[in-house]
Amino acid sequence: IAILESSRLIAGLEDVLSAFLADTYMHKGLVLSETTGCHREAAELLDKSIATYQQLVAKQHRTEFVLALARTLNNKARLLSHATDTDGALRLYEQARSLLRSEEPDVVEEDMARLCNNIGVTLCSAHREREALPYLDEALDLYSNMTQRSVRPDCMSLLANVCINKAGALNVLGDAGAASAVSDRAISICRCLREQHNDKEAGPGLARALMNRAHAAKILGTAENAVSFYDKAIGVLTGLVETGGRLELRQELAKAFSIKAATLHNLGERHGALALFEKSIQIGEHLFITERHRETAAGLAKDCMNKARIMKELGRGKEALDLYDRAITVWRNALGMKGTSAELAAEADAEAAADLASAYLVRAVALKDAGDLPSAAASQKEGLRTYEQLGRAGVHHAVDLAKAYMSHGILLQTMGDISAADEAYKSAIASWEALVRRDGARQWAGYIADACLHRARVLQALGDEQEARRHILMAQEYAVYLRK
Repeated sequence: IAILESSRLIAGLEDVLSAFLADTYMHKGLVLSETTGCHREAAELLDKSIATYQQLVAKQHRTEFVLALARTLNNKARLLSHATDTDGALRLYEQARSLLRSEEPDVVEEDMARLCNNIGVTLCSAHREREALPYLDEALDLYSNMTQRSVRPDCMSLLANVCINKAGALNVLGDAGAASAVSDRAISICRCLREQHNDKEAGPGLARALMNRAHAAKILGTAENAVSFYDKAIGVLTGLVETGGRLELRQELAKAFSIKAATLHNLGERHGALALFEKSIQIGEHLFITERHRETAAGLAKDCMNKARIMKELGRGKEALDLYDRAITVWRNALGMKGTSAELAAEADAEAAADLASAYLVRAVALKDAGDLPSAAASQKEGLRTYEQLGRAGVHHAVDLAKAYMSHGILLQTMGDISAADEAYKSAIASWEALVRRDGARQWAGYIADACLHRARVLQALGDEQEARRHILMAQEYAVYLRK
């Protein structure tokens, strides 16, 4: 970059050197993003690449410059998509599409297919699967045409990838029949690549296609059939991991164990589910502890929670509590919370923090069932504190918070701590009233009536008959509203 920046104005070579410089900016940006996580610096380099190519296109509208600019816009959009800036990514994708449409269709066919697939993936990541389908269909048609004209393993691989993405979107939308057909096509392509073209990179795609096929079978109500597809996917992933699989393949294997475990649990096979959750936990703990791979925290913690639920069903409460504690420890470590009184960081992952709050509350139920009411109340307080910290950061879980206040009040009342129970019910009522102001009374009338009655009882115990009667009247008003 230093050499190119200092020599790009050499007479007669300006355009060639500028194109080399733009290309180098782009490649360095991609390397930084993919290997070091320096996304801000990567974005700055991609912006420099885009600006340089824009100057070249404005100077002379050559196809090679147009394609290079469209590809760089595509790469910058993918970077924004990974950073969950969906709108920013879509704006850049549309700029790239506009550029490609200005060229001959057969010249830009492969670039357009790749772009449409990326748009579809970005929309799916934002839970906009219905919007994604037309783009995925366009990519599917383009790659299908390319593979029909000539047998190109690289195009076959890209076609399979689009099929996998489309099947995933269809499963989310509940169209399991169509998802099954598209998944079968992806499975057939991936097997062909492995068996006839010795494509070792087709394995991960085959596993993803089999997982999609299993999900579709599950949606269609054939859980036993789903299990057989999960087994096939696990077999593929296990083989890949045993032959030196990349980190993300170990993640995928853990996820496959976990999903199959949940399916077995739904079928009533608790012991089989326990064994698979444990396999997933072992992989997750290795990645999280030995490699400090924070991205695995959510899956690991949720596996611990799910395994704990089965332990509780089997009457093994002590082991369930140990697993709840493990899940809480994982989430706290992932959120950088050291020490029992640690606060959430301002930039903390809101989803992980909400999961942590929920875990505290679930553990409180288990502690209450075990007869340890003081520990249950302490666990509830931690959950409430986490939700409150999220609220102060602008991330509101109003319904969960209101329900948690109610549960806390009921437990404190059971323990005989009437004053503390009164404060909890008071907070619950305030939370429900805020929801009524936001959504109207219809949805929350029953909850607020119940909270008012609970508070009326503790107010009577505290000797405040006037406030108790006021809360009873409030409860009656909401009950009348419900009857209407």
